[in-house]
Amino acid sequence: KMLSLVVVLGLLSHVFGLEEGVYRSTSPLRGTYSAGSTITLAWTGVVKSLHVMIVNEDSPPAIDVGSMTSGSLYVLPWDMPCNKTYRVYLFDSSSHAKGPLWKISCEDACLKVGYSGKSENTVSCKNYSDGTLGRTITCKPFYYAVAPSTTDVHIPGLGEFGGCTPFDMCSVYGYTSTNVKNCVNGVGSRTITCLPGYAAVLPATSSITLSGSTVFAGCKDIDECAAYGFSGKAANTLSCSTPTVNARLIICQPGYYAIFPTTDRISLNSSATFSGCFDIDECDAYGFSGKLANKLSCVNSGVNKRTVTCLPGFQVIGEAGNKQSVELLGDAVFTGCGSMNYCTMYGFSGKTEGTSSCELSEKGRKITCRPGYVILPSNTTSIFLAGDAVFPGCVDLNECDLYGYSGKTENVLSCENSENSRTITCKPGYYAEAPTTRSVTLTGNAVFKGCVDIDECAVYGYSGKPEFTESCINGNDQRKITCFPGYQTSVLTHESSITLNGSYSFGGCVEINECEVYEYSGHPENVESCVDGVNNRTITCGNGYLATLPDKVTVTFLGNASFPGCYLDYCKQYGFSGKFENTLSCVTGDKFRNITCMSGYWASTAPLQPWIVIHGSDPFLGCADYCGDGLRTCDDGNREDGDGCSKTCTTESGWVCPPSGACCRELEPTIKTKFPLLTCTNSWWSSLPGSPAITVEDEFAVSDDFRYCGAVTVSKEGRFIINGATVTIAGNLHVESNGTLMFQNSASGRLNIIPPCPEVVAREPLIAEVEQFRVARDGVVTLSEMEIPSPPPSFINCTSCAYLEGTVQMVEIYMQNNPFIVPLLSSTCPKLDAESRVDYLSGSCPDTSLEINEEGTFITVLVEDKLCPAVVAGIAIGVTVGGTALLGLIALIALRPAFGTASYCWNRDER
Repeated sequence: KMLSLVVVLGLLSHVFGLEEGVYRSTSPLRGTYSAGSTITLAWTGVVKSLHVMIVNEDSPPAIDVGSMTSGSLYVLPWDMPCNKTYRVYLFDSSSHAKGPLWKISCEDACLKVGYSGKSENTVSCKNYSDGTLGRTITCKPFYYAVAPSTTDVHIPGLGEFGGCTPFDMCSVYGYTSTNVKNCVNGVGSRTITCLPGYAAVLPATSSITLSGSTVFAGCKDIDECAAYGFSGKAANTLSCSTPTVNARLIICQPGYYAIFPTTDRISLNSSATFSGCFDIDECDAYGFSGKLANKLSCVNSGVNKRTVTCLPGFQVIGEAGNKQSVELLGDAVFTGCGSMNYCTMYGFSGKTEGTSSCELSEKGRKITCRPGYVILPSNTTSIFLAGDAVFPGCVDLNECDLYGYSGKTENVLSCENSENSRTITCKPGYYAEAPTTRSVTLTGNAVFKGCVDIDECAVYGYSGKPEFTESCINGNDQRKITCFPGYQTSVLTHESSITLNGSYSFGGCVEINECEVYEYSGHPENVESCVDGVNNRTITCGNGYLATLPDKVTVTFLGNASFPGCYLDYCKQYGFSGKFENTLSCVTGDKFRNITCMSGYWASTAPLQPWIVIHGSDPFLGCADYCGDGLRTCDDGNREDGDGCSKTCTTESGWVCPPSGACCRELEPTIKTKFPLLTCTNSWWSSLPGSPAITVEDEFAVSDDFRYCGAVTVSKEGRFIINGATVTIAGNLHVESNGTLMFQNSASGRLNIIPPCPEVVAREPLIAEVEQFRVARDGVVTLSEMEIPSPPPSFINCTSCAYLEGTVQMVEIYMQNNPFIVPLLSSTCPKLDAESRVDYLSGSCPDTSLEINEEGTFITVLVEDKLCPAVVAGIAIGVTVGGTALLGLIALIALRPAFGTASYCWNRDER
């Protein structure tokens, strides 16, 4: 409704020009107004003083009230019944209306229906202020119109009012539930009661009544001692405590009871009244402790004590000084009244030493000695003395004299007497009690078990340092520990063993530095170094000196073995005196050298022997050739039979030998006849210098092995026949057109063509139009003769290298005279000429591979496409076994007719 009113007023303000703002009535007009009655016109809005007009919309005219200020009183000039429609308007100076703000209503809800007959505990009834029919009823404080705690209610129209109901204060404002017994509602209040032992208001009020919404502080534990204390009877109390809730414990001072007759404490619940502490009558309570004989009286002599008195002639038992009376505290037990105490009166007659006790009897006393003491002359340990009889005293026994060593005197050092005991001590290294206690104390006549040898190795051992120990041997009060060789027990004495007395601690085994301890045995001269090891030292002599003869510069000595010093290396110092020829060895001795010559040479002629001992720096005269006796016919450089020159330097049958150098096989008669000028030079037959090369003009048959150094030409009519022999030509073979090279018995026949001898000038050979032939290359290839780059080149650069055209069917490989036949693939290979550079090893032509089957044996050479001599040579160069180059022959054997042209060029530095 207010929103609608604001919207309407806003529109009117815009139309009629009143200042903007909310204008609303604050004094409603309800019921019938009579002439002369007063109404109050009040409003809210921006302007407080405006022109007011009351309009009777049923039958004008209107009442011009005139200018008024909000809240002014106006006296009506006529009756204004409520059944007429009157509205009150506000106007500004420009006659712009605001309103109407009031409309007189005939219905008054409070007058018509009021509290619906339930006016109890109401405060007011007010009609709605906005002119609509309805009322607001308000209840008294702590009465609700709407549960649980709303005090007013808005009732639209003429609805019925339900009445005012008291608050449930306990539910609305609540209480702390811990230790609360209950909560009781009142009008505007609530009463909360705590459980026993708890207070709502300290110190001990268990309940509290709280008005309205006052917050309850909770139930607090009551300090019963503070709240109720001793109930005003604190005299003779000792303490008050609260061990549990809702209780207090009161304790009386000693000698007072809380509960008759003697209980000194009492536990009271909550506020229970304490009766007080009362003095205990100890005589009534404890009396004579049941010992009534010979008693005289009991007097309660004060707080917590009583005095008991015996009859005359009797004394309190156990009390010193023959007392007739005794004062006892509390419930102390009375020991009774006994006869006079002779022990107190006469005691030990001044002889207390060694006494144990004095016991009272009716007519005297009994005295007992301590163990180890006796009473003489009876040698008893106790005696009864009547009346005032004098005590003779206790005398100490000498257990060492009486009991001694129980017959086990071996290794005993001493026996010391003491009261009722003896202490026996064994000699060092022996125990009385295992494992190491030398002394034992025996009570009375206890038997001594004897002294037993201590096993020092078992008991003290290696003192926790067993490393590198070899043994421990037990001795008399000592042990001997030995280290492993190379270790010492003392860095001062360097001894490997040590003897330790008793429990003396073992320091451990320490490795000996033999170089520092033993050094060079007094011979440091010419020593280069000493290296320490475990139980050894390694000594190295300087350059030119030996540690051990004949040839060791280093020697290792065990332990402290003596070093004799460095020997001068006479072989290194003086050697062969510059005469190395034909020497085999030089061995150094102690101040001498032993030189041995090679086989066939003499080192000494008197006597004639191949070795000689030379002392000091004396010179060596050299090795003499024993073939130099004028009787020799040859000298091939060795002393072996079967090579033409025997071991005695004489020519063997079937051979021809030059004055020096290797021998040649004797020529067949036909060869001698055809070529009478051939001569043997270092295993090769050759033509004399200036003579022509061999020219085969007719039939030339060779049946025995033939080695020729020079050129061979087979003329047009010539026939060169190899009949099962091996023919080697170191030079060029030229077979002219129509010439014949023939193999008979070819399974064993062989032709080898190798580079020419140095003395022979090679001529360009040519082999052409041959129907049947064998071509071979022979050469010795070692790494020592070649300079091979690392890594080797992958190609061979030739200026005039050998090549072979045609198809190769079979290759025969020789390494160290072991032949193996390997089949090859058939193909063609590019021709090499002076400008060619073909990469044979990378796989273009040919592809090669090597395999080693066993040490020293060249197994296979696989050549695909084409076999070229240069490639074979390249393969041989690259082969090593175990780091050593192979030495052998490579033979190329081609078996097939219809070969093309084959040319060879030789370069001795690269073959």
